[in-house]
Amino acid sequence: MSNKLIIVDQSTIPASFECESLFLNGVHILDADEQNDLPIHEIAQSLANALEIEVEGIGITEKELAQYLAKKYGKEAEFKEIAEDNDDFDDWVQGYSNDDIINALKLKG
Repeated sequence: MSNKLIIVDQSTIPASFECESLFLNGVHILDADEQNDLPIHEIAQSLANALEIEVEGIGITEKELAQYLAKKYGKEAEFKEIAEDNDDFDDWVQGYSNDDIINALKLKG
């Protein structure tokens, strides 16, 4: 995640409230969501221009975040057992942090 400016689309995660997060070199900068209607794409482009780097958009799903959190908390076997037949991982992702998002993206590749 170094030398990157990324906007992470979390809109498929109900607990995110349609959130998009801006990260610069793996550090959380700001969020735009239902409560904070910030011009995240314009801010990202201004930063990208100033730093002479590209903006990358990445999406993360609720399942991908839940998979990371299962690994983080040592519940991989339990997650694997329910993951194939389930598409609702809301209970798994409650209380996630920006660090969880960036680490889940690292796990995702």
